[in-house]
Amino acid sequence: MSSTIVTSIGSNSFTKVFSSSGSDAVGGLILLEDSLESSSQHLLNHLYSLWLPTISKQHRNIWILNFSSTISEYKQLSKKYNNCNFIVIDYYSDSFGWNNNNNIINSNENITENLQQIPMIFKSVKHDSTSIIKDIQNVYNCVPNKFKENPIILINSISTLILKSGLSDTCNLIRSLTNYNFNKVKQDKEKQEKEKEKEQQQEQQDKKKKIEKINKIETGIEGSVSNRIKMEKSFSCIFAILHTDLHEYEQSVQKQLQYISSVSIQVTPLSAKLKYSESLPHPYESTITLITKKRSGRVVRNVEYYYINNVTGKVEFDSAESLQSKQEEQEPDPTQNLSFNLKLTEDEKQARDSVVLPYRHQGNNEQTLLIEDPDDEDFDDEDPDDDLDI
Repeated sequence: MSSTIVTSIGSNSFTKVFSSSGSDAVGGLILLEDSLESSSQHLLNHLYSLWLPTISKQHRNIWILNFSSTISEYKQLSKKYNNCNFIVIDYYSDSFGWNNNNNIINSNENITENLQQIPMIFKSVKHDSTSIIKDIQNVYNCVPNKFKENPIILINSISTLILKSGLSDTCNLIRSLTNYNFNKVKQDKEKQEKEKEKEQQQEQQDKKKKIEKINKIETGIEGSVSNRIKMEKSFSCIFAILHTDLHEYEQSVQKQLQYISSVSIQVTPLSAKLKYSESLPHPYESTITLITKKRSGRVVRNVEYYYINNVTGKVEFDSAESLQSKQEEQEPDPTQNLSFNLKLTEDEKQARDSVVLPYRHQGNNEQTLLIEDPDDEDFDDEDPDDDLDI
């Protein structure tokens, strides 16, 4: 299917990507690309302020796969929003597996104790895609059902996971999480154990069914198209943070993740024209470019700028169109604050426009008078050397 790129200038498209619901809800991978020069921490804090408060209309259940932050940061985040609860599967505290005895996910006693903590933090040491899916499945089976309502997975950051497990294994993890249904897996495992005895007695006819069930457990994708449409996903979307400067010499990492993503959010520095402009209405931090892939095949590109409001301390956005209009309104007038008047009235403008300038040909059927200067030398075209003084 051929895709067409449409440039759309909207207002606050960044927040709409995460707050949309119904048929317009964005699923799959939402990729947030930043760098050391243009950090996305302000944008991430803005999303936390929308998702974590229970009284917020955009409240979401967050499952964080932590690869690059300390546990204390998440505890402070929970206290900031009135001890709100969310789930953290921590791969950072013991990334090399030196304290493997503290692997809470594989210990039922520790899981029960950890469910009473805020936030709920589960530790693990294995970074391959199969182990991560098993960790999520174990946590999913024991947490209360309220944390399973429209949850979102936040991978912070996917760059660390790529450096440890490789790009191929990370892409397999994203594809699996995008279509994985943990509720189905739990039910299917129980059915599979009961049906194993019957399947052993059957030979060729039941082989196809057995392959479909195994694929259904491993990838979350059922065999037929009709079943695939009806299947409910456990997580609404996968939100991953990519530090592009860590993969500066491996451009295939960024291109591959952009290819499998539904939305790519690129945080880049301001252009020199905007950075040093004196007519900006706000001190903008960075440029946000959102590339959204529609189901129809269209690719919509939105450009926005964000800044921190000095009064409220919140993140606010301006689209490229609104910024241009604000710059035109605030463009300085060089004729202001002068001791004399440089502007013309309407009558003076009409009088100026009605003046016939001498070098303009008016075309009023007037005869043109050609004046020949007698001082000009008369050159003979037949003798090209006539002007030479020999």
